[in-house]
This record gives sequence, structure tokens and C-alpha cells, in this order.
Amino acid sequence: MSMRRNTLLEWAAISSIAPKIGCTLETLRTWIRQVERDQGIRPGMTSAERDRMKELELREPKLAPCQRNHTQSSCFFRPSGARPPAEVMVAFIDEHKTDYGVEPICRTLQIASSNTCERKHRQMNPDQCSPRVKRDIMLREEIKRVWEEFLSLRS
Repeated sequence: MSMRRNTLLEWAAISSIAPKIGCTLETLRTWIRQVERDQGIRPGMTSAERDRMKELELREPKLAPCQRNHTQSSCFFRPSGARPPAEVMVAFIDEHKTDYGVEPICRTLQIASSNTCERKHRQMNPDQCSPRVKRDIMLREEIKRVWEEFLSLRS
């Protein structure tokens, strides 16, 4: 049976059943998609992962605006939608990984878990960083020094 035929049959079943149980076609389709995610048939957040995120939002009130739209993961950090520095995101993941796991947090924040692992590796082994990263670290420290010097002159 072709994929298109399966889709048409599924839609016909949804169209038949939804009015009988008193819900809209889209509501029933959404429920079916969620069951498929829970069973591992379809990619996406499972109900258990959603429950864990809701629990996190209750414990961390500053995260509540994201309840409406998890795809805008940057609102976990900034109301303007700008992404925070990677160090902030890694620190956030470290803080919450025991409760929620690295993978679900990374999926919600829309960042690759490999980036998190790489940054942790760099923190633990700075001598193994690429020349570019070493140069960036040195420049970052120099920029911070100049900025602090500037602020001290203004005072």
C-alpha cells in the first residue's frame, strides 16, 4: 500500500470518527500523532518528555513563557529571542541534566548534544583546542582586560 493511500485512509477514518466522539478532525489527528510519538513510531517529544518540561517550567518561573512555543528555545534565556552565549547554554544543561537528561534539553533548545560534549571537552582539555579556539580565548581575556581598564578610568 502506498504512503499516499495510507494517508487517505487515515484521514477518512479520522473524518468518520471525530464527529462521533465530539472533537474536531485536527484534534483527533493531533492525538494520533502524539500516540505515535509516545510509541516511537514518529519523531518528536513524547508525553513523558512534555511532562518533564512542564515540571521544569513550574520550578523555574522564568521559563514559563516558553510553554506556548517550545520551538523558540532561545526564550528560555532571552525575551528578545537572541541566543545566549554557548557557555550559558552549557551551564544550563549541566544544571538540569540530572533531572531531565542532556538529549531532551538539547532537543528543546534546538542545539546538538555533540556541541555540548565538545565544549565540555574543551573546558577540561584547553591544551587540545584548535589554534583558532586558543586565539579566541586569548583575545577574549585581552578584551576583558581592556574593558575593565576603560571602566576604571571612567570612575
